[in-house]
Formats: sequence, structure tokens, C-alpha cells
Amino acid sequence: MVGMVLVVLLLGVSTAVATVAATDTVTRTLPETVSPGDTATVSLTINFDDQTAVDRLVITETVPAGWEIVDASNNGILTRSGKISWIIIGMLGGTIPADGAVFTYNVTVPPDASGTYPFSGIYGTNTAGTNLNVLGDANLTVGPVDTITRTLPETAFPGDTVTVSLAIDFDDQTAVDRLVITETVPAGWEIVDASNNGILTRSGKISWIIIGMLGGTIPSDGAVFTYNVTVPPDASGTYPFSGIYGTNTAGTNLNVLGDANLTVGHVDTITRTLPETAFPGDTVTVSLAIDFDDQTAVDRLVITETVPAGWEIVDASDSGILTTPGKISWVIIEMLGGTIPPDGAVFTYNVTVPPDASGTYPFSGIYGTNTAGTNLNVLGDANLNIDTCDPPTLKTYTITNTTITPPQTTSIDVKFSERVSATIKIEDTVGNLIKQLYHSSGVTNPSPKHWDGTYTNGATVPDGIYIVNVTGVSTTTGLSVINTSEAITVITNAE
Repeated sequence: MVGMVLVVLLLGVSTAVATVAATDTVTRTLPETVSPGDTATVSLTINFDDQTAVDRLVITETVPAGWEIVDASNNGILTRSGKISWIIIGMLGGTIPADGAVFTYNVTVPPDASGTYPFSGIYGTNTAGTNLNVLGDANLTVGPVDTITRTLPETAFPGDTVTVSLAIDFDDQTAVDRLVITETVPAGWEIVDASNNGILTRSGKISWIIIGMLGGTIPSDGAVFTYNVTVPPDASGTYPFSGIYGTNTAGTNLNVLGDANLTVGHVDTITRTLPETAFPGDTVTVSLAIDFDDQTAVDRLVITETVPAGWEIVDASDSGILTTPGKISWVIIEMLGGTIPPDGAVFTYNVTVPPDASGTYPFSGIYGTNTAGTNLNVLGDANLNIDTCDPPTLKTYTITNTTITPPQTTSIDVKFSERVSATIKIEDTVGNLIKQLYHSSGVTNPSPKHWDGTYTNGATVPDGIYIVNVTGVSTTTGLSVINTSEAITVITNAE
């Protein structure tokens, strides 16, 4: 019997395997305070998720207007007035810094500076995306550090009268001869009274103006001013408080620190969980965890999620409805027959990433209940990174004999484009394992592997066509190549 060589070509497939997101961060550290004319050092701590995968790092810092950048470590370059950048590209000969490296630059404080000044910056890597905000310290105080810190109750209920506390801390109380504080309460809330001769300057505002040269007595360091405010009977949700203060030593129009929001009613929360990373073309699942303060009191729940522009919402659990492109909503009202979910329930929806997506994309959402109020922001994850790394490939692939008659052998020789976790298997035409020839947790160019037409137990396989499955999963990105395009024909009774 004459055997015919039959080559079966099946589709080679490259797929994405779930990975841990590349969380690369740059964190700024500023001095606690400086004085006019000082030269201050700003530190940027660089942390990579996987330093070996990074071949591009760009950082740009912006200092306060009028401040002069003096110099910078690690070849930082002054791109224009008030901006300092580092641009490191491995393929152009740049050396990516070690994980935990610290870049620094020095900046001179203007001689007339006083108060608090903002620093900002953005960075990007090939693994984490672009235009990410530098983390850490964002404000630097010039001059003595005098602070006012607000404390609010954790929660309140409609009709309550709540006490707001303002803790006063001076850098040097003996040097202070002027203190001005102005607090603004939520619109419609009534200020009832205040300690320490606080005065109602106009509706919704309470002030303290203490000037030593006019006979005022500067409070002691650590003193606490208070005022009482009544919550409207129809209030529900979260309300903002704001305030500014000034002293002759620290400057004017400084923001009151501390608590800034007061929740009225029950504390019902919706918290979003996103995948750590995704790839172009993926369909990803977004989870919304629902936590009620008192589930038995809730008879109305509304959630609306907004996905990035151009992303397609595929489906949703719990009868979520696509209200407009890019928006998914749940509207559950008991009096209309809806069933409020149990405390701790999780709603989900699936969304498809566009094939050309790259970088970091924002998700947003609002929700409301009859107990907590309306237009509350969904908590939790707000950004999803899209990884655009290329999967590994087979650089070379040869099989010496595509038809064998046992005990004749054939040799399978492959080379991958990068270091992978590799497996070479022989399978039948429906994917059942015949024999695993090779596995390594990390290899680029394994030595040729041989098959003699036998099962794992050594028995000879029947005549037929057997598929060679070559799989490699990148040890850096988690992306994979799966090639099942080659076959070996076994003939046991060649004539």
C-alpha cells in the first residue's frame, strides 16, 4: 500500500491571555514647607509593574508660575519656562531606570511668594499608557504653616442641627496678629450660631475676623472654633462645605483643610470594579457592587453608567437597559413592581473595547436611592488601561518528516520571537492529547523535539493525521501564540 502525504493546514491563532495590569506610577514628594527665596528639591519616585517590559518613559512636570527650575537629575531637560521633562526611549539608546528610582529637580521660590502653590505633572510608559497624572504631593506652602482643619459629622439626617468644628494650628502663634476665616455651607442650609464671635456675613456664610492691632485676641494654638447649621427637612445625599482663611504669616485665600462633604440620610453605595487591564477587541465585564445602609428602607434604586466614547455595551445583568449609546441604566421601583436587590448584590455589564483602542479610558456613573439621595457618584475603579503589546510569534518552524512509519521519527524545531512559556504537543484532529513532547516555563529557542508515532504510554498510534500544537505564552506580557497549522501523517503498514 502506497501512503500518500497529506498536509493539513489549520488556522494559526494568536490570542490574549488574561494578565495583571501594568501599574507604572510616578509619585511626587515635596518639602513640607519652604520660605521665600529658598531652593526646594522635588523628588519623583518611579515604580514599575515590570521594569523589564518598559522601553519608553516620559515625564513632564509643571511648577508654579514664576518659579525657576534650577537643575535636574537624570538628564532632565527644561522644555520651556516652568516645565521640566525626561524622555527615555530604549530603542533610541536610553536606559530605563530601575524600579524604585528617584528623579529630582530643584526649583527656586520667588522672594515675594506666600501661601500655597500647586505642582502638576503627567507621565507615560509603553506598558501603562500616556497622560497619566503624577501622584503624591501636589501643593507646597511658602512661609509659616498655619492651618485650619474642618471636622464634620460622619452623617446627618433631614432636620438635624449639626456642629462643624474648625481646628486652628499656628506655626508660631506669637507671630500672628491677623486671622480671618470664612466658611460657606450648602445652599439652603441655615447657620444657627457660632462660637468665638463668629458673624453671619451673608446667607450661607460665617466669618471670624480677628486683628490684634484692633484689639482682637489671637486664639491659642490648637483652639477650635465651632458653628451649628440646620439640615433642610428635604435634604438627601451628599453636600459640600468649603472655606478659606488667612493669617499675616501664612498668606491669604488658603483653603480650609479636612472634611469637605456631609452625607444626609442613609449611606447607600455603588462601587465599580474594572479589569486590571484589557486588550483591543476584548469584551470586558464591569461589576457594580451594591451596599445599602438599610435594604428594607429602600424602595427605589436608579443606576446609570457611562462607558468611554466609541465602546459598545453588549449586554447587562438584572434587566439593565441601554438608554442611549454608551449608557446603561437600571431603574428599579418597588411601587411599579420592581424588586430591590439584596445588600451586597452585584450587577454586571459587558462592553467591547474598540480594535484601535490604546491608553487609559474613563468610566463614570451616578446612582440614587430614596434613602441616600440622587446623582451620587459611583465609587471604585474609574479608569481602564488598554494594553497594545504585540503577541509573540514563531520566528522559525520546521518539521523534518510530515509522514512517518514508526519506528521512524520526525523532528520539530521552533524558535519564538521572545521568551515564552512553551508547550509542544501532538493531538488528534479533534484536539485530544496524544503526547506532550515538551514544556518549559521560559524559553526562546528550544532544542528540536522528536516524535516516533507513539502515545504517552509508548504504544504506537493508529494510521492517521496528527496535529502539532505549538503554544507560547509571553513571560513578559502574558500574550500568546497558538499554532496548529502543521500535521504529521502516520502510516504503520507502508508497502
